[in-house]
Amino acid sequence: MPRKKNMERRKTILNSAFTLMRQAGLEGVSLQMIAKESGISKSLLQSYYPHKTRLTNDILHNLMSTILGKLNENGIAMTNEYTATMVFINTVLELGSRDAGLYNVINSIFGDPETIDRWVQLIMLWLKDEGLKDAFGEDKDVRIGLTYMIAGGGNLYSKRTELGLSAEQIAYIMVSSFLITFLNFDKEQVEKTMVDARELIGRTDIEEVHQALDHMFDDDAVINS
Repeated sequence: MPRKKNMERRKTILNSAFTLMRQAGLEGVSLQMIAKESGISKSLLQSYYPHKTRLTNDILHNLMSTILGKLNENGIAMTNEYTATMVFINTVLELGSRDAGLYNVINSIFGDPETIDRWVQLIMLWLKDEGLKDAFGEDKDVRIGLTYMIAGGGNLYSKRTELGLSAEQIAYIMVSSFLITFLNFDKEQVEKTMVDARELIGRTDIEEVHQALDHMFDDDAVINS
């Protein structure tokens, strides 16, 4: 029973933090604000999450796992690693383009070096778990490439309205630059990847993914923590 109660409390904390971060971004939310939203003291909150970084990491982990879980239902697990990466990046950017709250969270991720590093770690873990990492090369090269891709793409994403760029166009720039610069893909290989990705993107119900994020910390949800 204590363990179940602890998990329920953790879900409450994560849900409160995610709600606040959708309103103000990662940097606009303090532990005190999260404690108040959760209906607990700051000291009790810190018994679960001593530092905001750990709490943010759990939110990122669950955000990524939830998105990938829904994409797996649409066939992303059956495709190659390059196509899967394009579909994932496009989905993340599209969610932010449709929902101002998710944009606050996603844009904050792109704007914070420490959070970008955690995002890179999670993507590398996903590639390893799916048996895809070896195709991308050595860990150091993959980390450099993904960091470059996410940081550069994030800058474009924050200026997407000014530049007139859609989520798919930014995802294309991010992934194609990664493939060409770090994996030595030629134009034909890049276009084949994008054609395959667009077919999967067309089959993805973005509203279904959106709803899954809205409910990822519900009482009956299984969370990563």
